[in-house]
Amino acid sequence: MKKLFVFAALVTVAGIAGATDYTWDSGTGDWSDTTMWSPSGSVPDDNGDTAELGSGELDLTMDGDYTIGYLTTVGASVMSLNGPNTLTIDPNTGTAADVIHVGNAKLTVGAPISIINSGAGADLTIDTIAPSTTAYLTLNDITVGDIGGDILFSAEQEGTINLEGTIDATANDAEVKIESSSVLNFRGTIQAHADNVVRVQNHDGVLNFDGSVTSGLGVRFVGTGHSLGNTGGPALDGVALRLVNGAGVQLNADNQFTSHLRFDNSGSSLVDFNGHDNAAGVLNLSSADMDLTFDFSDAAGESVSFSDSSGFSWTGSSLELTGFEFGTDSLRFGTSSDGLTSSQLELITIDGVSGDYSLDNSGYLIPEPATITMLGTTGLALGFIRRRFVF
Repeated sequence: MKKLFVFAALVTVAGIAGATDYTWDSGTGDWSDTTMWSPSGSVPDDNGDTAELGSGELDLTMDGDYTIGYLTTVGASVMSLNGPNTLTIDPNTGTAADVIHVGNAKLTVGAPISIINSGAGADLTIDTIAPSTTAYLTLNDITVGDIGGDILFSAEQEGTINLEGTIDATANDAEVKIESSSVLNFRGTIQAHADNVVRVQNHDGVLNFDGSVTSGLGVRFVGTGHSLGNTGGPALDGVALRLVNGAGVQLNADNQFTSHLRFDNSGSSLVDFNGHDNAAGVLNLSSADMDLTFDFSDAAGESVSFSDSSGFSWTGSSLELTGFEFGTDSLRFGTSSDGLTSSQLELITIDGVSGDYSLDNSGYLIPEPATITMLGTTGLALGFIRRRFVF
């Protein structure tokens, strides 16, 4: 798939009148320096031009606003592309293409990037495909215009992508996609179009989702190995946590999602609270065949709460709590005993035990006496008594 993307990009460039491939091989200087580019005498500043950062170490400064079609690297050197001015990337294409492509280099882009597409519209990719674990692409602020397709950030093979700044895609009515089969560290902010989601997919790599999403229809997690660890606030700030079949999400800080949690299709998924507390909106298991597991097995007590979720039918679904200990952990729905219906409560199991659970007057999950006996520990009974006394 990736080779097809690159091939499409090359075909597109070749079809644009006046498009030129420029190379800055090494050294320090300003983008406007015509002596540093090859061919010399001009600089890349045309719709469809390719700017290739060469084999040696280089430090390039955007001393003006310039427009190119594609940015690529060769070699394995340390490279930097700094501001203060903006680099606009406009591939002018109707075919899917890689607009920023890093091979084995170590590239830090401090200059703001603006991605547009004056062509027919296409999915555009920013990626690193590197055979070395030392290769990386670090990006700061990126603005995505109406490109007519999805914008994809992809880390493949052994390279790393670090997303540090703001990705503003509010003008593009399509998805923002973040995918990793290598290492991708997201520590910035995503602003998605109001009618679209952010799709986060892990292909057996490492994907640290430690930034925040502040708009759009939520974040759809696909695959396992996701972590939410924004220590400065929620990773999902008022937007939904959406799980696709087989998704696994682990919290590495408190209160990482504040809106509702829902499934986007049938199947099973896992949320591991990993010793952290979280307060969120409703829990929506409203379609059949949704099996959700909450992992409370960390030694530290975990306090998890949702809004009143009694308005959703969970028929055909289930909620399994693993490692949940009454008196140590807590699970709350709303602020009264009506936060879940009796039908919903019947679908809750604790370490595989289906019991007679209810909510107390403050909305906390509690076992009835027969269930305490079934769970089989006096410690659980004591915890139950303390919780009823406190709340």
